[in-house]
Amino acid sequence: RRPPRSTLDRSSAASDVYKRQSLRDESEKIEEDMRASCLICSETAETIERKSGKTFDDHFNNVHNPWFYLMFIAYLNRKPRVDLSGIESYVYENFKKKKILWLPYSLRETTTASVSYTH
Repeated sequence: RRPPRSTLDRSSAASDVYKRQSLRDESEKIEEDMRASCLICSETAETIERKSGKTFDDHFNNVHNPWFYLMFIAYLNRKPRVDLSGIESYVYENFKKKKILWLPYSLRETTTASVSYTH
């Protein structure tokens, strides 16, 4: 037979449930924001669809996909330095110095300067 749970055990369990719910709520808010506006240009999904005549998903997947930026950095890290073009050198050097000047302005507004990059 199991001994009764202590008040501390119950309090800890309740705290864990609260933390999980808070993380879930935060995650849902982030997902909702990502569906509502473009991370790169900050235009709302409604504005993008009205101006372009294309879906927000098309804009996200083919025009301003945040993964493209990550892939570009990975590409620059693999490319020999002597083979970098002018813009590639600019982006690489700023990235290396943890400067975000190479990112589109609206993305810079949502990115903190304290982001740590590993490469």
